Amino acid sequence: MLRVSSVITYHGAVQALKGVSLHVTQGEIVTIVGANGAGKTTLLTTISGLTPAARGTVHFADQEITRWPSQRIVNAGICQVPEGRQLFGEMSVDDNLTLGAYQRSRPDKRSLPAELDALFELFPVLYERRRQRAGTLSGGEQQMLGIARALMAAPKLLLLDEPSVGLAPRVARDIFRVIASLRKRGTTMLLVEQNARAALQVADRGYVMETGAIVLEGTAQELLDDKEVQRAYLGKGYGQQPWE
Repeated sequence: MLRVSSVITYHGAVQALKGVSLHVTQGEIVTIVGANGAGKTTLLTTISGLTPAARGTVHFADQEITRWPSQRIVNAGICQVPEGRQLFGEMSVDDNLTLGAYQRSRPDKRSLPAELDALFELFPVLYERRRQRAGTLSGGEQQMLGIARALMAAPKLLLLDEPSVGLAPRVARDIFRVIASLRKRGTTMLLVEQNARAALQVADRGYVMETGAIVLEGTAQELLDDKEVQRAYLGKGYGQQPWE
């Protein structure tokens, strides 16, 4: 579904990505773990068309999208949930969700209530808050709304950027429960996360990034069992499920 090949990206004079290559197959959850500043978010924004690649290529569903504008990439089926959610704070939960479908070609308004109902089954707390302004939600509720709004775009590939950042451990566990539920539904995801243990527990495969480069890749279990990954990223209790 997605293939990134030897991508180099700069922020001004600073080289942020140094020949990054990876792939995501339909139905997979692939995670990218690494320390803050490793280039994980830059990789997502490069895929999304928000940060231009200086060299290399990005292919999605057999089309090269490297130079496409971000709106065209969204229309093709890639949707990103950015770090910090970036919701419309003064608008209601319902309105934020409805806006999530705005870029779909002539959306059938009659189908939106059914789609909202399906999302409210996955995020029951949002149903309780549906008339509430998004800016008044808790951090965890805002993260759930950000994911739900992205799902309203009916994405073929969902990019998640640090979904647990800044959340209390209990709330972060709720977010990873949602990600695990989306996996069961067959949603294809590329997940960027500093919490390597939690990310690898829900992923099929993973990549480790350091200073703009991929330094290790493998199945999620292979990375969980890797001594260097354990030492650098997992810490004590790495075998526990993230939602326990």
